[in-house]
Amino acid sequence: MRGTVRATFLIACLVAVGGGFYTVYADRFSSTSYVIDASVMNTAGGSSSSSSYKLVGSSGESIIGNGASGSYKMGAGFVSQLENSLQLNVQPSGLTGHYPLDEAGSQVYDNSSNVIDGAITASPSSVAGKIGNALSFNGSTQYVKLGTTSSFTGTTYTLQAWIKTSNNGATMAAVTKGSNFWLGLDFGKAAIYDWTGAAMCSASTAPSLGDNAWHHIAATLTSGVSNGSIIYIDGVQQKTCTWTPVAQNGEVGIGASKAASWQQFFTGAIDEVKIYNRLLAPAEIAAEYAAQNGGTSSGVFAGTVIPGISATATYDAIVRTDTANYSLAINQNQNLTNGGNSIPAISGSIASPAGWVEGTTKGLGFTLFGTNATAIDGKWNTGLSYAAFPGGATTIYTRTGLGGSTPDVLNMRLRLDTASTQAPLDYTNIITVTGTITP
Repeated sequence: MRGTVRATFLIACLVAVGGGFYTVYADRFSSTSYVIDASVMNTAGGSSSSSSYKLVGSSGESIIGNGASGSYKMGAGFVSQLENSLQLNVQPSGLTGHYPLDEAGSQVYDNSSNVIDGAITASPSSVAGKIGNALSFNGSTQYVKLGTTSSFTGTTYTLQAWIKTSNNGATMAAVTKGSNFWLGLDFGKAAIYDWTGAAMCSASTAPSLGDNAWHHIAATLTSGVSNGSIIYIDGVQQKTCTWTPVAQNGEVGIGASKAASWQQFFTGAIDEVKIYNRLLAPAEIAAEYAAQNGGTSSGVFAGTVIPGISATATYDAIVRTDTANYSLAINQNQNLTNGGNSIPAISGSIASPAGWVEGTTKGLGFTLFGTNATAIDGKWNTGLSYAAFPGGATTIYTRTGLGGSTPDVLNMRLRLDTASTQAPLDYTNIITVTGTITP
């Protein structure tokens, strides 16, 4: 069997005076009997059968997401029981947990490379989310338990979640780790909690968020630094706070906080929870908000492009598959353009990547700099040599002999510089990453 799955990116940059982002694009299609929801992720399923049906793996831009009829239910993502299934997900670097919360039942699934799935408690309902579906919590008994995993330890984090509530009269946890990090609402205000100082820090100057509308709340946390942690609402910085954890081994939860017992239950819906092990810059937070507000799950800031000073952005292609062999290819639809203006590609090619000479190399290029599976081809020079994005799908990476459900992660980096004569405009192009199951 040969199956294909694609993730598409819009890359944007603003020469001289700004920056940009690129996102994974998808769409939703529905009828009275099915839903194809590619915003969940880009996924291709394999073959499965019973006495009454047979499903054969398909491929393309929009593959099966969550769908149901009176006689079947299809779930999104990699399914270890399916023969020859492949999932491709592309996210900013440093992501340690990503919970789209599209599931209902007993479990939520982690789309990051760590695969830290969570247990649903007391059956919160599945409702329409900011992207796909979300979980709606009753404010008294319902939450998601992620355990005490060591993947969520450290002294720096970025936390993100979309929330929707009409409750302005309580302290409610969105994503937390007991005695460590806490992001939620405090009487309608986005807030974090300083465990050492036993004090809530809320964005008191911002509008109350209990307006029954979707809002993106985020926080970048730096332990022990006075006013070194920042609260964001809808992509905009609102408040600086001091945050210091007192422990690293507490329970991680969504929709409630665990101290001696579970408490501070959330009333309302939560969607698209993300946890990073690094501090996202303000422009990265804004890019994430803009991407998700537009219906896609990730956005990556490409940096400020000043002629002579290159800008870079890193991201990970995360693959889960049970097949022994697959390949990744990449292509673009055009050079970076704005009307009649264009930023050309660099001179290096996938067949022969070229070293980047700061101040001399001009244009857009990419490189591979790491993986946890098949070794990166030496031509990439451990991320020091760059290639132009080709106009047609061209293989950049081949994985062989490592089947199983453990994700493979390919680390990629974009780099861009322009000539001093480049017109100061917004430039965009489309880039597609394609994963193909091979015999």
